[in-house]
Amino acid sequence: MRRPRGVIVIGDWTSGAQDRPRGTPKRIDASRNHDLVLAAVERLLRTAPVESVTMDAVAQDAGVGKGTVFRRFGSREGLLGDVLARRTRSWLAELTERTLPEPDPRRRLELFGPAHMRFVVDHADLTVAAGAEGWSVADDAVRDHVSGLLAELGQPEEDREFWVGVLLVASSTGLLRFLATRGADLDDAERGWHDLIARLWSGCTPPPRT
Repeated sequence: MRRPRGVIVIGDWTSGAQDRPRGTPKRIDASRNHDLVLAAVERLLRTAPVESVTMDAVAQDAGVGKGTVFRRFGSREGLLGDVLARRTRSWLAELTERTLPEPDPRRRLELFGPAHMRFVVDHADLTVAAGAEGWSVADDAVRDHVSGLLAELGQPEEDREFWVGVLLVASSTGLLRFLATRGADLDDAERGWHDLIARLWSGCTPPPRT
């Protein structure tokens, strides 16, 4: 019987190309290209503004075809969103490691606000370039972090998402830009953050950490 094209027969086992085992050369190449492209973006961002980071420039720096970049990331926004998400996760990991020894979750929430403000200021241009879809991936990681802190503070689950939104707005580039139009700077915003946390959660008694 004639074997259909694209089907591999080994003994009694038949498999289509989609069943190729993990770790095959194609998968290894895809992972390698992914890392090469992201490393290229980071190199370009160290020496040039984000506006100059085009798909052509990235492909040339990474040593891959432009089609490879588009197939993996879909668009320039998707690529920059991936970079932003990776940077956000790295920043959150460092922040968590630095503040975890602090037993009081309210104190860790106080420390989060100023750190987040400085992060979003440093990444304002990248956030705009990543677009809404790219930004949302990074935003999800930050939301999960803040939600976890509020859970430790004993904030009821049914209204936790509301307060997560309030706190993220209070440490956002949008608010910082508005305050700048009123003559306030980042130090003023940080003082406002600490005042907000003190007013909202000064009397709470968090459950003991396990």
